[in-house]
Amino acid sequence: MRMKSAVALLGGVSAMALATSALAQTADAAGSVESVVVTATRIQTNGYTTPTPVTVAPVAQLQQTTPSNIPDALNKLPQFSGSTQAAGNGNGAGSGPSNIFTGNFLNLRNMGAIRTLILLDGRRVPSTAGNGSVDVNTLPQALVQRVDVVTGGASAVYGSDAVTGVVNFVLDTHYTGLKLVVQDGISDRGDAPSFKFGVTGGTKVFDRGHFIFSAEHYQNAGLKTLESRPSTAPFYGITGAGTAADPFTLTANTRVSTTAFGGLVTAGPLAGQQFVGTGTLAPFNAGTPTHTVGVSSGGDGGYLINAPLTAPLRSDQVFGRFEYEFDTNTAGFMQLNWSESGISNFHRSTQSSLPLTIFSGNAYLPANAQAALTAANAASFVLNRYPRDISLGSSLTQLTTALDFTAGVKGKLLDKYSWETYYTHGEARARSRRNNNINFVNLYAALDAVRDPSGNIVCRVTLTNPGLYPGCQPINMFGQYNESAQALDYIYQDTNFQVLNKMEDFAGSISGDVIEGWAGPLSVALNFEYRRQ
Repeated sequence: MRMKSAVALLGGVSAMALATSALAQTADAAGSVESVVVTATRIQTNGYTTPTPVTVAPVAQLQQTTPSNIPDALNKLPQFSGSTQAAGNGNGAGSGPSNIFTGNFLNLRNMGAIRTLILLDGRRVPSTAGNGSVDVNTLPQALVQRVDVVTGGASAVYGSDAVTGVVNFVLDTHYTGLKLVVQDGISDRGDAPSFKFGVTGGTKVFDRGHFIFSAEHYQNAGLKTLESRPSTAPFYGITGAGTAADPFTLTANTRVSTTAFGGLVTAGPLAGQQFVGTGTLAPFNAGTPTHTVGVSSGGDGGYLINAPLTAPLRSDQVFGRFEYEFDTNTAGFMQLNWSESGISNFHRSTQSSLPLTIFSGNAYLPANAQAALTAANAASFVLNRYPRDISLGSSLTQLTTALDFTAGVKGKLLDKYSWETYYTHGEARARSRRNNNINFVNLYAALDAVRDPSGNIVCRVTLTNPGLYPGCQPINMFGQYNESAQALDYIYQDTNFQVLNKMEDFAGSISGDVIEGWAGPLSVALNFEYRRQ
């Protein structure tokens, strides 16, 4: 499936009596501005007074709190509390064939990563996920000097995907020198080891030119299971509605009270009982109710198990940029960025209750259960099963490769107006492969198990329509770990998909001070952008 769209964005003229701001990239001792990178608005004025709230995060401070990488540090800020990290869940980025959710997707105010616009030096970054969001692991982190976060909606200026704000990674484009980074780490619990190696350089070339580059490799073994640390063993969960009358509460030993690992019967003559062991019926303990429907504290309900807090992550990135000053007022630049980010070898993080319809006469039903169904003249019942014994057989590998190129010209007009025009072409290919995924069509066919005229247990479809599901193997879902190897082979299937994103972006802008007003300069900005994705 291919999708193409062309979007033209024409920014209006902004006239403001009060000075707006974009932070100065560098300033000398006297305070004169050498260059300005625009984040809050398109108008280039220096200072910290902005009409839109901006959070400035210098990399030096981010590294003090989180030396591993910049995205991990940003995720500690409260406005990014809903961001998707390398755990592989669908928070913000989504899941399924239309999305790839490997890596770090910044999500302002937990309204979805697709609603947060990612910029590099004020220019749009090509998307890496199927829904248009950007994995910020693909950016040249070694050359980033600060991160500006516009924490208010900026769609009118930057485009429709800046609904909740903008995150601008500002590079040190005039870096000079050579630095080598080697970092090895492990948590104080003896897990989640990580390693980083990087080289960064910059030098003047051809008298008026400047070249910078960076290359970095990072890997983290991840934290694979919730049960691996004593502090997570009670399985804490958040319950409540988050209102004044029913605030959020941290609850220990949380369970899903409407399901069980071996299967909970929810209706009919067997309601309120669960299957344990080899398929024996037993009373179900629903635990202590909480303020969240379907969630209890303690009891026999199901809960997430063997889920990664963070998945193993590996990322490689190479970046190069060349800028040349044609004269004192005009400069041209071009840059190339390549990255590859992937996770692999971790269990499925998504486990949920499976409502399974069980028909009377199922060959695996214990005699007392079948007798109760017969006495009540019940044709079937629903079994809610939390299938940790089969869902944990799945492993996932995801790999995202991104390449983007930007070239542009910028300068000064009449010593008072700043202008820039640039073109960006980007491509990102995301590939996902899951081993031992569950084929639900085969699962439902295998679940309907009966005895043939010879007394052997077979799939009902084998008798009624042999050609419909050839090779069907009956499966026993009453109690845990009762499935045969043949049945598991039948319901498991390797699945894969890939998403290719392409973007072409052409943009131009000009801004400056028109006149000096009573409360400061009257500034204007005009910008045009044409984007095809």
